[in-house]
Amino acid sequence: MKKFLALLLLPFLSIAQGGQGFNMSQPQANAGFVIKGTIAGLKDSTEVILKSANDTKAVATTKVKKGSFTLKGKLADPDILRISFTGYQEAVDVFIGNDAVTITGELTNLKNLKIKGSATQEDFQVFQSQFNPLFEGLGKLVEQINKEADSRKKDSMIQVYNVVRTNVLNAAQQFTKNKPSSSVSSLVLFAVMPLFPGPDELETVYAQLKPAARKNIYGREIEKKINDAKKQMAAQAESAKVGMVGTQALEFTQKDVDGKPISLASFRGKYVLVDFWASWCRPCRAEN
Repeated sequence: MKKFLALLLLPFLSIAQGGQGFNMSQPQANAGFVIKGTIAGLKDSTEVILKSANDTKAVATTKVKKGSFTLKGKLADPDILRISFTGYQEAVDVFIGNDAVTITGELTNLKNLKIKGSATQEDFQVFQSQFNPLFEGLGKLVEQINKEADSRKKDSMIQVYNVVRTNVLNAAQQFTKNKPSSSVSSLVLFAVMPLFPGPDELETVYAQLKPAARKNIYGREIEKKINDAKKQMAAQAESAKVGMVGTQALEFTQKDVDGKPISLASFRGKYVLVDFWASWCRPCRAEN
C-alpha cells in the first residue's frame, strides 16, 4: 500500500511542483477561452499548439506574430491544457476554464511564466504553498519505510506516517471547507484520495463541495472512485451472505440422469432437497 501511495502521488507532485506554470479557473457561461501570450525569444511564424493533457487532439492552433500569439476556443469543463511550440521540446501547462488569460515571460524560463486572469489561481497558489511541503515529507517518509528492513523500526516509522497522514487529511478537509466552490478543492481531494481510510470518509468531504467545484476531471475521478468502491463493497457483502440461513440459494443448472438440463429455478415454489456429493466420499459413491 505504501509503495502504491508513493507511485500514485508522484504524477501529481510533478504537476504541483510546476509552480507558476498553472492557472485554474471556473468556466463562464456562453463564452470561450482566450489565451494571449507574449514570450520573449519566440520567433515569428512559430506554430503554437494547444492540446488537452488527456487527449492528443488539438484544441486550438495559431502562429506567433511579432513575438505574441492568441489562442481561442471553448472548453466543456476546466482542464489542464498544454501549450507547445513547434521546434521546441519544452511546453507550458495551464489549467483554465473559459477565461481570458495572459501569459508573459521568456522562452528560456518557461517554468516561471507569469499567468494571469483567474481568481482560482490564488487558491491554487495557497494550495501549493500549503500542501507541497506535506506531500514532499510524506513521499520521503514512504520511501524510508519501504527501504527499512528492521520490522521494529518500520513499525515506529509507520506510526509517524499515520500522524503525518492525519495532518494532511485534516488540512485537505479544512481547505475544502473554506473554499467549497473552488475547482482547487476537487484537486486537493484528488491529491489526497489514497490517504482516506475508505470511500465513505472521502464521500462525506466531497459532498460538501458546490457543483461548480466538482465540474472538472478531478471531480469526475473522485466520483468514479467512490462509486467503484461502493460497488465492490456491496459485492463483497453479498458474497459473504452466500450459504447463510435465510438467504436465497445460488442458481445452477445440472443435467438429470437422462441428460436433460434442469435448473434449480424450475422448482421455485416447491420444497426441494438438494443433495451434494463428492467422488472421494464413500457413502456418496455407495448411493451413486
